[in-house]
Amino acid sequence: MTYATTSQATTYHTARLTAAAWSAVSAADKPLAIQSAADILDAYAAGHGGWRDDVTPAAVPQALTNACSELALTLTDPSALERITAQQQGVTSLSIGSASESYAGNTAIGLDAVLSPAVKALLRPYLKLAGGSVHIL
Repeated sequence: MTYATTSQATTYHTARLTAAAWSAVSAADKPLAIQSAADILDAYAAGHGGWRDDVTPAAVPQALTNACSELALTLTDPSALERITAQQQGVTSLSIGSASESYAGNTAIGLDAVLSPAVKALLRPYLKLAGGSVHIL
């Protein structure tokens, strides 16, 4: 299931400071970024008990459309992807002068490195398990 169309993502970004960055993404890459973002959101949801029952292809909450749009842009940003890759490899700090890196012992960061705190906050109300607890209505 996808959570945003190219048109919805364009509307989302046009109303934000990210408008120029989204406009710079090629028309061919936009739907690919949206589908990749949806796949990542589904994987994150699976790790948190799945989506609540009221999240269906016919009823996608606006917050999920926004989260998908936000993540789609991140996936098209080469510098963001470099940072995410470094985090997944366990890099915890980097210095440019004298070029040094520090690594954490645990590199199992996974999706936490890809999803920003803002995107996670958008998703939280729609997850069956949010923060390790059961979502209460």
